[in-house]
Formats: sequence, structure tokens, C-alpha cells
Amino acid sequence: MIFLDRYFQKSESGEVLFYPWGMMGTGYKLQSRAEEDRLRSFLKTYFGVSFAAFAVAPATLGLKASLPLLALSPIWYHWSMRRMLKDAPTTKRRLSFADVAKSYGLAKLVLLEVFSVAFVAMSIVILYRGGPLLVPVAGIVFFGLGAVLFGLMIHRKLQG
Repeated sequence: MIFLDRYFQKSESGEVLFYPWGMMGTGYKLQSRAEEDRLRSFLKTYFGVSFAAFAVAPATLGLKASLPLLALSPIWYHWSMRRMLKDAPTTKRRLSFADVAKSYGLAKLVLLEVFSVAFVAMSIVILYRGGPLLVPVAGIVFFGLGAVLFGLMIHRKLQG
């Protein structure tokens, strides 16, 4: 899956570096192709299960009933990364905003920007219709932050 590539970078010496926390955390030097394949396999499973937890469960079970699933998803990721990377050496090289921006094509960034803005607009509509504030406010914050970040990446890409 192409979207997984942003977690993996090549060092100047050709080593594969893995950044499980993106720009916010430490990178790890992977020792073998098998280790990279195992991490990619886990990420595919994690994102598939998380999609079900975040999209399908609230729609079918309701928000309150699905909250435990929503809480378990990041805990599972954190625990799995600690376990899978416990012996991996760390790298001093940090993942930069430019590295992340380079990992996306311009068309994908524009699409992500459009969807982020659309979800902010939908969240505002939900907010004005009344009801619990948690979902629309979380949508405005989350997708608004995404819209800003994708906009900055588009700007950086257009600057060259």
C-alpha cells in the first residue's frame, strides 16, 4: 500500500529507516527486509481494523458503545510498536515536514485538502443542528488541522 511508504525513509547510506510516530518521534534503523515486511504487514492490519473501529463501529453500535474500541486502537499501536522495535537501533535523523511533504504527490495532497475542508464543513453543519458537541468539535479540530497541514504541504510542493 502506497500510503505506508511515508513511514519508511532511506538514509544517505541506503539503510531503511522507520518512523512509527511520524515527525513526532524517533526513527528506527531496520536490520532486514523481513523486519520491514513484518512492520508493513502490521500497519496494513492496524489501519484496516482501525478503519472498522472508527468508521463502522460508531455507525452500527453507536458512539458510546464503540468508545472502548476507539480507545483501544492507539493503545494496540503503541504496544505493538514497542514490542516490534524493542531491539531496533534508533537513528539521530529526525523526520522533517519536508520529508513528509515529499512522500505525497500533488494530486493526493489536493484530494486530501478537499476532503478535509469538506469534513470541516460537515462538522460545522452537525454543530449547528444541535446535539452532543463532542463529534462536531472533534471533527472541526481534527479535519481543520489536516486542512492546514495539507495546505502547507501543497504550498511547499508548489514552491519546489
